[in-house]
Amino acid sequence: MSRATTSKQAVELPPLRSWDGLFGHEAVCAEVQTMLAQNSLPQVILFEGRDGIGKRKLMAAVLGLMFCEEQRACAVCEGCRAVQHGYHPDVLWIESEATLKVAEAEKVQEHLTVRAQQQAGGRGDRVAVLIDIEELTDQAANRLLKTLEEPPAQSRILLSCSRVSQLLPTIRSRLVRWHVQPPAMAKSLEWLEAKANEEGLQHDPKMLRQALERFGLSPGRALQALREDQALDAESVRRLETLLFKPMDGAHLAEMQELLKAQGWKADHLAQRLELLLNRYYKWSLGLTVPETHPVDFKRIKHWRSILQEVYRAGGSGHNHLNSQMIAEAWTSSRF
Repeated sequence: MSRATTSKQAVELPPLRSWDGLFGHEAVCAEVQTMLAQNSLPQVILFEGRDGIGKRKLMAAVLGLMFCEEQRACAVCEGCRAVQHGYHPDVLWIESEATLKVAEAEKVQEHLTVRAQQQAGGRGDRVAVLIDIEELTDQAANRLLKTLEEPPAQSRILLSCSRVSQLLPTIRSRLVRWHVQPPAMAKSLEWLEAKANEEGLQHDPKMLRQALERFGLSPGRALQALREDQALDAESVRRLETLLFKPMDGAHLAEMQELLKAQGWKADHLAQRLELLLNRYYKWSLGLTVPETHPVDFKRIKHWRSILQEVYRAGGSGHNHLNSQMIAEAWTSSRF
């Protein structure tokens, strides 16, 4: 694949453009496959849909269908491997971490005007792929418009976009728009749970469902939110653990109250974090693990246990906001 990118640090992942793991878009792939067989696939297509629903993988799969020797995106033939690993001469893939500029639009025209190589299994087309075309500058959009108005013969242009309203009206009018729906909830939950397990993210079915609903059933955005939330939470938990080893008086007590208010933890959330900490040191006390930080004596563990009980009392049902004064009193009930 002839590949261009304006990213400062190109990410070279083997394979570069894989459709392995694509889910929820089987119907789209089947329709594309039928249209290719009937030679009715539009020359210029915009795959539009929410961010994080798998449009990149879907477009890679469409390329696979175009250049697969078996014409089914088998992912093992030379045509598929050339697409996936970025060395197919008839494919140009352009994406950017920033804006797409005039130079990228000109590369599309240059690529498509070269005669396609008639390789085994190929469809005889030159293909240009542009990811997130809402990132086109006005100058680049106007330059691309010239190509969209009169695409060269034996060429195809595949585009993706998450915010169609940001495109120039003249661009939108030249495109066949293919709206890509998010995968079904059940499939997204299954994928999200597998990714959370793989990455060691804390989760439960309710949390995963809420994350998907929060982002309009976009599994990619839901996963990113889980990563970001837990990265922030991990830092807060480290602060909590550090404070638990300090005497709860004066500045340390004020710092603890500040942390609780800043996090907005409810009783069940704080209890969960205390239980994880307690379990870690219970295992240490039984000789099952080596303590990651400070060794903990049984007196301190007992004190943490009393704090945990007070957390449940302060939070009532467990889902209410904490009574920080009651928690503060529990923290200062004994000294170390």
